Amino acid sequence: MAFTEHPEVDKVVLVPFTKVTAGILMFSDVEVVGVCDYREDKVGRSTAELVEGDVPDLEIRHVDDLPEVLEDAEWLVWTKEVFDRDVHYEVWSRVIDTAILEGVNVYNMGRLHMFREDESKRLEAAKRGLRYFDASDPELHLKMMPYGVKAREEGVNADVVAVIGAARRTGKFTTLNTIREILEDEGVKVGTVGTEPSSMLVGLDAMVIPQVIPLAHAAPTILGAVKYVDEEKEPDVILVGSQTGVTADPLEVGTGRGGCVCSITILTGCAPDLLVAATRPDTLDELREAIEVAQTLTGARVQFVSVNGKGYDEEEVRKVCERIEDELGYPAADPVKMREEFEELVIDLLKPESET
Repeated sequence: MAFTEHPEVDKVVLVPFTKVTAGILMFSDVEVVGVCDYREDKVGRSTAELVEGDVPDLEIRHVDDLPEVLEDAEWLVWTKEVFDRDVHYEVWSRVIDTAILEGVNVYNMGRLHMFREDESKRLEAAKRGLRYFDASDPELHLKMMPYGVKAREEGVNADVVAVIGAARRTGKFTTLNTIREILEDEGVKVGTVGTEPSSMLVGLDAMVIPQVIPLAHAAPTILGAVKYVDEEKEPDVILVGSQTGVTADPLEVGTGRGGCVCSITILTGCAPDLLVAATRPDTLDELREAIEVAQTLTGARVQFVSVNGKGYDEEEVRKVCERIEDELGYPAADPVKMREEFEELVIDLLKPESET
């Protein structure tokens, strides 16, 4: 049985270990009973070792051990969105076949590789009474399009804050979810629109994967998701996530990333009131360009910069944040290594412009 609505998911095994896996471990209430991988540099290590923050401490097992790891699971969650090499498809196919044989439901995040398009897997799952969910199935997002029309006619009541990236792996997902946590702790009613296939697993209110939607409908669908959350939740603020970078290469063929085409679609589609930019210490040149493009296209102002300092010590990250403020004029903080300072920047989002 396929889902066109998001299923209830619990007791999951995550394969392989990716940034998506890290995000689920950090922000999801889903019970993770195991993690597997096929790469020797990941197998045998612990999730607590690889993820900054308080996460379950699980040993990463080899995919050859998957039948044993799946014994306590209800769902197998495939977490890799983009297949850069043939080996990724080979492992994906083998892992999903194993889950089916072990009687476990499948949650697939592969962007261009859909469970529903593989007839043999589909028939075998049906024969065994199993369920599957393709997070990047474009049909999932069709219900948002009418809301996009309403948004053009009626507007959106809540303030919209978009997280933009200077490049890939800049911590956009961590930034959005950390902002959400801080604002909710302050008593703010927060709505969320995610553009990652793990968005619903971490409790976001709506999910749109723009790369798989026809170009003419992608931006209106993003706006529709914003309007849907605005109507359904009546929040004070709506946070919208992003993918890749605002100036990323759009000509990366075959992976489904979409580059700046994807980022700009999200950015212009959500019609933001405010922006938060995410960067790594090694992408400051891209950060400057991303901010210039984003502000020009939307008329919204970047309020602060979130720095993904993974792999750097706190002193190094603080120097990067000081450089951003000195050279670009924006306050900056790492949401993990500089939590107190980051909280102050988030709370400042709530202040009227005359007070900032």
